[in-house]
Amino acid sequence: MMWRQIICAILVACVAGCHTPAPVCRTTPPSILPPPPALPAAKPEVVPFDLALLPAARVQLPEPGERAYRGLTPELCQTLAARNTSPANTLDDENRVPVSGGGCETEAEQLRRTVRQFTALEFRNQSASGALDRYYQLADAELRAELARESLPILDDLFEKAAAAKKANVRHPLDPMDVDRQRGSLVLQIEEADASITSLNIDIRRRLGLPVMSDTERIWPTTEFALDEALPDEEEAAQAAIADRPELRALRALHQGLNVNTLPVARDMLRGNTPLVATAAASSGLGPVTQCLVAWNLKKAGPDPCAAAEVEVRKKQLADLIAIRERSVADEARVSVITLNSHRLRVALARDRLAERRADVAEAQKKLDAMIIGSDLVLANAQLDLLKARSEVVAEVMAWHQARVRLRAALGWLAWETLPNSR
Repeated sequence: MMWRQIICAILVACVAGCHTPAPVCRTTPPSILPPPPALPAAKPEVVPFDLALLPAARVQLPEPGERAYRGLTPELCQTLAARNTSPANTLDDENRVPVSGGGCETEAEQLRRTVRQFTALEFRNQSASGALDRYYQLADAELRAELARESLPILDDLFEKAAAAKKANVRHPLDPMDVDRQRGSLVLQIEEADASITSLNIDIRRRLGLPVMSDTERIWPTTEFALDEALPDEEEAAQAAIADRPELRALRALHQGLNVNTLPVARDMLRGNTPLVATAAASSGLGPVTQCLVAWNLKKAGPDPCAAAEVEVRKKQLADLIAIRERSVADEARVSVITLNSHRLRVALARDRLAERRADVAEAQKKLDAMIIGSDLVLANAQLDLLKARSEVVAEVMAWHQARVRLRAALGWLAWETLPNSR
């Protein structure tokens, strides 16, 4: 009884001695924001600015001046974009880091290097796709802007003739105001194209790691823009994408190399795809030499039943993830093939329309040579229609090339093609 009282007294003393008052929490009082100001009353105005300050209706395009062009092929654009992919370069640099302390490289680290390699290729594939897409946007903008500029002298001539006829009170089939509105719309298209060309030059140079050029220098796409004769097959493209896409190769390598020793790699990958998966796993914090010794001792002692059970769970999770990504990648390839073949048909239709417009110009030229009244207006309209048809062909051809880039990106080939030794 006495010993019990002594023990209780000791415990009470310890509790009383260990108790420290809670620190006073000094918090900054919240700032009190002033109430929002009341908005003043306003009177709606349809035109809230002085029209006299705006440019005249027949605004003239500024002279382009002397420009220097730098030729760029799609192959070089693809290579430079893949090479200038920062996340991929970081992963490749990580693979070149030697094992610290001169220790042996664990099986898990070897698998990590393989996964990093394929992940870097996936990043390069996406980077090359984005750069090539801008490349063909630039080609489309440059060529269509030049065709639009060729239309301006024709419209100027029509406007002068219609304005002169109206001034002389002579009947004329064209209204000068209609021609002027058409010309203004064309000028706006050219200005928008020039702004787009400047923006695309900046974007492409950044993606390729090229130095900043002066305002008088531009990139000029140099290629024949030829179309492939063969039509790709949907299922063949889907199977090629499943086999070649670097992302899927990384997942399959991880699934194949998964065992008790490589569990941390699988946890990292699964946690990256689903944050709540494998959250309980943590790194050992051991050095490489110690990790080798621990792995050797575990191997000698026999497999851990808990780790072996976790391996089966992770394999099931990886298999499910692979199946989902394979379906997504295959569908992406199928859709890309459908889109590409659709654009090929659109190119053929635009080419037929261009042939018709050329025939119209030839027929109008014959009428002009025969001195038929009004044939000059017919020829001018036919020439404008011809330039518009050429612009439509350019747009459809560039859209086909962009669709082809998306297909090759879906297959994963854009990154493989930039390697010294292809797949």
